[in-house]
Amino acid sequence: MPQDRRKFLKSIGSGTAMVFATSSQLWGNANTSLSSKLSAFDKTTLATEAFWETVQSQFRFTERLTYFNNGSLGACPTPIREATNAFRDILDDFPSKYMWGGWDEEKESVREKVARLFSVSPEEIALIHNTTEGMNLIARSMDLQEGDEVILADHEHTSAVAPWTVWQASKGVQLVRPTLPLLPKSVEEVVAVYRKAITPQTKVLSLCHLVNTNGMLIPIKEISKMAHEKGILVAVDGAQGAGMFDTNLREIDCDFYTVSAHKWLFSPKGVGIFYAKQTSQF
Repeated sequence: MPQDRRKFLKSIGSGTAMVFATSSQLWGNANTSLSSKLSAFDKTTLATEAFWETVQSQFRFTERLTYFNNGSLGACPTPIREATNAFRDILDDFPSKYMWGGWDEEKESVREKVARLFSVSPEEIALIHNTTEGMNLIARSMDLQEGDEVILADHEHTSAVAPWTVWQASKGVQLVRPTLPLLPKSVEEVVAVYRKAITPQTKVLSLCHLVNTNGMLIPIKEISKMAHEKGILVAVDGAQGAGMFDTNLREIDCDFYTVSAHKWLFSPKGVGIFYAKQTSQF
């Protein structure tokens, strides 16, 4: 890896708390045996063969399949499979009760755990289905007017661009699409792309945390600071970021952050996370 590339990754990582989650965060509800095995590992031994063999033992795939597509859909490890099937059994035992309620305490417990994972308040967290739903919630909620601008760089996922197109472009809101460098040499080079695209009409920056095209990590903290100084909201597509590294939403200070938990967090399919900063809720 070129020296300037290493420097960029190091600097951008420090700006976004790019550290790996602990085993207890990744496997919080694992069975006692597995929890005991994982607790024996600390940060100095997470990269050992023994650790990865323990992780591997919790994933069952069809014969001769080696799976590399968590960016689209993650596989559930054994503890999640077992818990998901148990909840389905409870639902089928009493369909009318559990289809429309009956799990209020469990849902609140999940919201609290999600809030701790992202270092925010449970009152800033909602449980949804996926990132696309979250981006639609953000785009549809905005009371933007004709001539207002939303900035979306060229690496944004289609599912994050389409909501702005559907809910805002038809009103005369302009979608501004600046070009990001493929191999930026510094955090400032990325921030500058957004800074140069901003005009007095800019109301929202909508951007990925980790882009799915080339794996580039966007410096959300620095961009949020710059945008907020100009009174601009920051909405983040966190589909590829959550679970890849520790994400402290209080620290990076974006206004909205939405996650597909079925990717790198290995949740049951159809589980997503929506964050709205308290002061940005309206």
